[in-house]
Amino acid sequence: MGESHYGIPSQPHPGWLDSYLADLASRPRQTSRDQPRSGLFRLLNHVGSPHVRVPAVRVVGSKGKGSTARTLAAILDAAGYHVGVFSSPHIHHWCERIRIGERDILPAHLASVMARLAPIVETLRDDERIAGPDFFEVMLTAALLAFQEERADLAIVEAGIGGRGDATHCLGPILSILTTIEAEHLNIIGPTLTDVAREKAAVATAGVPLIVGPLSTATRQAVVATASGRGARLVMAARDFQFAATEPAKTNGYYSESGYGLQVSLTETLAWLPDCVGIAIAAARRLSGFSIQDHAINRGLVSVALPGRLQHLKSRPLIIADGAHTKASTRRLARLLAAHHERPLILVIACSIGHEPADWDKTLWAAADAIITTCADSPRSHHARDTARRIQSLGFAVAGIQQDPALAMAAATRRAGAAGLVCATGSVYTVACAQRFVACPPDKPY
Repeated sequence: MGESHYGIPSQPHPGWLDSYLADLASRPRQTSRDQPRSGLFRLLNHVGSPHVRVPAVRVVGSKGKGSTARTLAAILDAAGYHVGVFSSPHIHHWCERIRIGERDILPAHLASVMARLAPIVETLRDDERIAGPDFFEVMLTAALLAFQEERADLAIVEAGIGGRGDATHCLGPILSILTTIEAEHLNIIGPTLTDVAREKAAVATAGVPLIVGPLSTATRQAVVATASGRGARLVMAARDFQFAATEPAKTNGYYSESGYGLQVSLTETLAWLPDCVGIAIAAARRLSGFSIQDHAINRGLVSVALPGRLQHLKSRPLIIADGAHTKASTRRLARLLAAHHERPLILVIACSIGHEPADWDKTLWAAADAIITTCADSPRSHHARDTARRIQSLGFAVAGIQQDPALAMAAATRRAGAAGLVCATGSVYTVACAQRFVACPPDKPY
C-alpha cells in the first residue's frame, strides 16, 4: 500500500489512525492559552469552516460535562434528531470521543477524516509563526467535519479545560451549558476558585441561553457577573429550574420550572446524577428551532448509556467502575456505595498526576473495608506505591499494593468473595482496566 509524503497510506486504515493519533498526542502542546489559536482557525478554514456549518451546544464545567452532553443527546435522539457529541477523554479508543447518533464514529471513518487533515496539520505545525494546531484542536476539527458529513442536526461539544481560552471557543453556539465549578487546574485557569468561575463563565454569548448548574455562593456571584456582562440569557439551577431524583432505587425524578412540571423515569445511573439530568432537560426546553416533547425527554432518560460513570460491570461479586477523581464526584460515589449492602467493599484505586487522593472526599476512603492501589495504563498514572503512601498519609490503611491492574482486580475479587463489592475508581484509565478485567477474567488471557 502506497504512502504519501506524510506517511499517510493511500487507503487510510484504523492501524494507521491509532499510530498517528498516539504520535500527535505525545508531542508537546503548541498552543498556549494566551495565544490566538491561529493554527486551529487556519485548519478549520482549510477544510471548509465546519465550525459554522452545524449548530452547536457548548458544554463547560469542572465535572458532569460528558454525562450532561450524553443525556441531552439521548433526549434529542428520542425526539428524532441526528446529533453529534464530541467529548473526552476516551476509555478504550479514540473513536469514543466522536459520537454520531447512537454509536461512536467508525474507525475507518475517523481514519479517512484524519488522513485529510494530517497533511494540513503537519504543514501548519512546521510553521513556527503559527500556534498549533495541537492534538485537541485536531480532534475537534475532525469531529466537526464528521458531524457535517453525517448531516447532524446539532453538535454537542464538550470543552477541554476552562472556557475562555479553550479551543471550543471557535464555536458560535446556539446554547451553552456550565455544569459545575470546582478547584481544578488552578495552575492553568486559577489561581483562585473565582478565577476558575470567571474563566468558565466566559462561555457566555450575547443573546444565547446559558444553562448553569448548582454553584456555591462565591462562584455563583462570579458567574452571574461575567455572564451578565457578556449579555447571555442566564438560566440557573435552583433559581429558574429544579430537578430532584426521588427514591433512587425506584429511579424516578421530577423537573419543574415556572408554569411547567414533568415526572420522569431514570436509569439507575442517572438517579445518582440529578444535576446533569436537570441541566439537560432545561437545555432541551430552550434549544431554538428544536421541538422536544415530554415523551421524548422520558424516552431519552431511560435509554442513555454512560460508560465509566457508576457503571455496574458484573455481579457476584458486584463490580462497579467510576472515573471519579474530584471531591464532589468521590463524595457522590461514596453515597452510591453506601446504598449497596454487599460486603466486604473493596476499593481498587489508581490515580493520575494532578488528581491527588488528598483532594478527594474522605467518605470514600472511610466506606471501604479494604483498599488496594494499582497503576492504570497511562503515563500520567501514579505508581501504586506512591498512591498507597498518599492514602496512608491521610490516616487510612492500604491492604494491598499491586502495580498490575489485572492482578489488583483479581486480588480485590478474591477478597470480596461472591457476596462482596469491588469498586474500581480514580480515573477513566482505572475504569478501562476494570472493564478489560471483566471482559477477560483470570481464566482467559488478559
